[in-house]
Amino acid sequence: MDDYGNDVWNYAYFLTRSTEQADEISQQVFIRAYSGIKHFRGECSLKTWLLTITRNTTFTYRKSRFFRSSLSGETLPFESEQGPSHIREMTPAQYAHPSAEAEVISREHVHEIWDIILALQRLSEVQARMCSQAQHR
Repeated sequence: MDDYGNDVWNYAYFLTRSTEQADEISQQVFIRAYSGIKHFRGECSLKTWLLTITRNTTFTYRKSRFFRSSLSGETLPFESEQGPSHIREMTPAQYAHPSAEAEVISREHVHEIWDIILALQRLSEVQARMCSQAQHR
């Protein structure tokens, strides 16, 4: 946690834009990493593995938070709103937000971009290993 705690927290904050959620998600990431370290195959760096867990934990957190809020009738604030996270009433100015469909599509694009970035990092690590092996021959 000392080596990658800030990276995990910053990434969680980047994805949620909430210090409270970043704190909670960061704790969950290290709990999951500790529980699942036996499944770490070393195909990527430990940092990449932790950031992947962070991304997946954040998406799971968002889905469960949305599900819990829809069951209780709670209104979730938009991510772009700042300030306390208490329930807000919708005013006409707030109706200008993108549709739910547009937000889902936008988030999917972000997920796809991160998948590509992480795949590129793994690819560069493989290429580095191949170059290293070729030099030793």
